[in-house]
Amino acid sequence: MKLEFLGDALDHFKGSVFEALQSSNILENFLVDGMISDIDNWAPEHLSLYANLLRVKRHQIVEHKAHLDINRKSYFDEIPQSGDLFLDPDTGIKTSPVNEVQKYLKKEELLSLMKSQKQRVVAVYQHKSRKDLKLRVDDILKYLRLGEPDCNCLSYLAGNVALLFFCFQPERIEAIRGHFHKFLGSRSDNRVGLWI
Repeated sequence: MKLEFLGDALDHFKGSVFEALQSSNILENFLVDGMISDIDNWAPEHLSLYANLLRVKRHQIVEHKAHLDINRKSYFDEIPQSGDLFLDPDTGIKTSPVNEVQKYLKKEELLSLMKSQKQRVVAVYQHKSRKDLKLRVDDILKYLRLGEPDCNCLSYLAGNVALLFFCFQPERIEAIRGHFHKFLGSRSDNRVGLWI
């Protein structure tokens, strides 16, 4: 997440999804980590606005001493090991070599956060690449499942972006799918993808 994008329509999309999942008690002890790549530009009021846009309480935003672009290991070690989690990288999940790694979440970072608690749901923001978004999501899941066949995923596609939900327990992913299916009705077939 970068300050220049704070308050765009995508923050409202994320917030509406997370508000609904929290009020339905599908997400538990939910935390948000903005993966802020330009933290020196952020003031406390920006973090409060981010919380409001994502429709979470201010204390649900994970704060860091470590900088994402300086010491990734320390940064990810600061994330609590329990409770459901949303990660908001600038671009999404890294599946190939990139120049600006701070814009991405690495496979091993995602899996480590999931393994800390097998029932933990980890949601990740994913931006479209040069490929069709659905094909990009398929590629991400194939990449993640190499060596981790129990990684279950649900995607919510929204134009050029998606929210991806991962968990080792298929029942938790199925509960999210059920929520979206009930809410979207027949439109869920075009928006929601499930890999269990």
